[in-house]
Amino acid sequence: MGRRAVPSHRPPEKEIRRAARIIRAGGAGIFPTSGLYGLGGNALSAAAVDRVFCLKQRPFHLPLLVLVSHPGEILSLVTHIPETARSLMDAFWPGGLTIIFPAASHLPRPLTAGTGTIGIRQARHPWAAALCKAAGCPVIGTSANISGRPAVADPDELDKELIGKADFFLDAGKVSGGGSSIVDCTVSPPRLIRGGGVPGCALRPYLADGPCFRAEKPGLTRENHPDSDEK
Repeated sequence: MGRRAVPSHRPPEKEIRRAARIIRAGGAGIFPTSGLYGLGGNALSAAAVDRVFCLKQRPFHLPLLVLVSHPGEILSLVTHIPETARSLMDAFWPGGLTIIFPAASHLPRPLTAGTGTIGIRQARHPWAAALCKAAGCPVIGTSANISGRPAVADPDELDKELIGKADFFLDAGKVSGGGSSIVDCTVSPPRLIRGGGVPGCALRPYLADGPCFRAEKPGLTRENHPDSDEK
C-alpha cells in the first residue's frame, strides 16, 4: 500500500478525505495517533468493529477504545458523562488520556466486550484529529499491531501483513511513542487503570486513594483494558 512522506503537523487533505470515505463505507485502516500507530474504523458500525477485530486478530473478550474529534461527539457513545469525567475532559483533552464511561446500549457489543463501559479519547495528533472530523463518526483507535505483539510508534516497524490487509495506511513518520493513561470514571471516586500519556501527579487530584489497578472488573484490569496491546 502506498506511503506518503509528509510532515506530521500537516495532514494531507486528499489522503485524509479518502481514508474518511473508506471509514464511512465500513472499512478499516492504519493511521498515526499522538503516541502510537492506530487501527480503526467506524465505531458505530458492527461490520467495521468486526473487521478491526479480524485484522488485529484480537480476542473478542478485549474491548476497543474510541477516538473522537471533539468532546460533544461522545454523547452518541455514553449513557451520561460523570462529573469527574467532565473535569478530566476539560483538563486533559485533547491529549493522552483515555476515559472509561458507561457505554450506550446501542453500541456494537464487541466494541465494549460486554463490559457495559467504553474507553474514549479526544484525538490530539493532527492527522488522527483530521481523520475523525472528516469521517464524521467516532473512530476505533486500537493500536495497529497483531494482538499479542508490540504496538509501534515507527511505521517501518508495522506488521507488513497488517498493512497489506488494511483498507488505508496514513504514514506520518515516527510518532512520540507510548500509550495513553486510562482512568475509569464509571466508579466513584475514579480509578487509574494504566499510567501513560498524562503524568500521575497531574491525575492524582481526580483519583481515588489506594491501589492504582482494579483487577475485579472484566475489561478494566491492567492486562485487560481497551489498550491492552499498547505497552
